[in-house]
Amino acid sequence: MLRSVGATRGTISRRLNQSVQLFLKLMLGRRARTRYVLAFTERSTLRKAINLVISEISRRTKQKVLRSYPSLMLIDVTTACNLQCPFCKTGTKRRGRNPAVLHMADYVRLLEEIGKYLYTILFYLDGEPVLNPRLPEFIKLAADRGVFTSTSSNATLITPAVANGLVTAGLDHISLSIDGTTQEVYEIYRRGGKLEDALRGLRNLVEAKRSHGSSKPYIEWQFIVFRHNEHQLAEARTLAKRLGADGFEAIAAYVEDEAWMPKDPQFRQEVWHGDTQTAVNCRWPYSNLVVHADGAVSSCCWTYYEPFDFGHIRDIQQGGFRILWNNSNFRSSRGLIDLDYDVPRPHACGPAKICQLCREGVQPYSLTLAEANEIVPPELRARKPGPETHQLNVIS
Repeated sequence: MLRSVGATRGTISRRLNQSVQLFLKLMLGRRARTRYVLAFTERSTLRKAINLVISEISRRTKQKVLRSYPSLMLIDVTTACNLQCPFCKTGTKRRGRNPAVLHMADYVRLLEEIGKYLYTILFYLDGEPVLNPRLPEFIKLAADRGVFTSTSSNATLITPAVANGLVTAGLDHISLSIDGTTQEVYEIYRRGGKLEDALRGLRNLVEAKRSHGSSKPYIEWQFIVFRHNEHQLAEARTLAKRLGADGFEAIAAYVEDEAWMPKDPQFRQEVWHGDTQTAVNCRWPYSNLVVHADGAVSSCCWTYYEPFDFGHIRDIQQGGFRILWNNSNFRSSRGLIDLDYDVPRPHACGPAKICQLCREGVQPYSLTLAEANEIVPPELRARKPGPETHQLNVIS
C-alpha cells in the first residue's frame, strides 16, 4: 500500500514537473536563457510547481492579493563595482541609493520563509557580486535549501581563491561578461577593465572545477553585441570553447544610441515606444522578488532609485512574508497589469508609478534621481526601516 502511494506521488510529481517545463517554454519564449532551463529542470519539486501554477493563475485572473510566493529572487549583494561601463548607472556613478552590502541576517530570515518555493536566486543587479567577500556564504545557504544559484560577473576579480569559494559553495551557474577578444575593443565598453584579467578569471573557474572534480558551475561567456565589437563575435565564441567555458551567449545591447547599435539585425534590440503606459503581460509583481543591497525590495530589476522601493525585507518581522508581498505597493503594481494592450491604464500613486511608467524597462532606467523624486514625493514612499536597520556603508 505504501509503495503504491509512493509510486502515485512520484508519478504526479513527474507529470507536474513536465508541465512546469512546458510552462517555462511558453513563459520565456522559444529561446529560454540557460540558467532558467537548468533551474527548472534540476530543482523542481511538487511544492514549487504548485506554487508557480497558482502564481500564474493569479496573474491571469488579475488578483492583487496573492496566496503564492515568488519563484525567482534577484538579490544585489553589493552596490560596488570596479568598472565604469558607460550604460550602467553604477559604472557612471549615477547613484540611486546609498552604498551598501546586504545584511546576512536579513537574507537568512527571508530565505527561511520563502526558500522552499524558490526555483532560483540570481545574485547580481547593480554591483559586482564578488566584491562582497561573503558571496559564497549567500550561495551555500541557498544551495543547501535546494535553490538553483546563479551569478554574473565581469570576471576581472575572480582570483583562484574566489573561484574555489564559488565552486565549493555549490554555485550552479555563472555568466561572465566579456565583450571583446582584444584589449582595444574590450575596453570601449568595459572601461577600467583588462581583458587579460577577465580571461584569467575564466581560467581560474575552469581550474577550480577541475581540481574539485565538479561539473558546476556552468560557465557561460556572455558577449553583449555592439557595433564596435560585432566583428569579434565568432572569434569570441571559439575562444570561449578553447578556454573551457561550458556555453556562449551573444545578447543584444539594450541601447537607443545608433552609434552603439550593431549592424547585424539579429542583435538590434527594438525599443518599444508605444503610446500606452500600461504594463502588459508583466509577471514580475506575481512571481519575482528583487532585493537591493540595502534591503529594500522592488517590483522589478529596473527600479534603481529609492523612491520606487516597495518596502524592506525587515517588514516581514511584522507578520511574515505576505505582509510585505501583499502590501499596498505590490497590490497597486499588480493592478496595473493588463493582459490586453487596449485596456485603459489604471491610476497609480506612490512607488507603483514605476510600473505605470514602464516601457519594458527603457523609461524607468533612463530616469534621473531628480525625476524619480519628483514622480514619487516623500509622503507617498515606502516606509524605511528604523535606525537599527541602517545599511552597511562599508563599500564606496
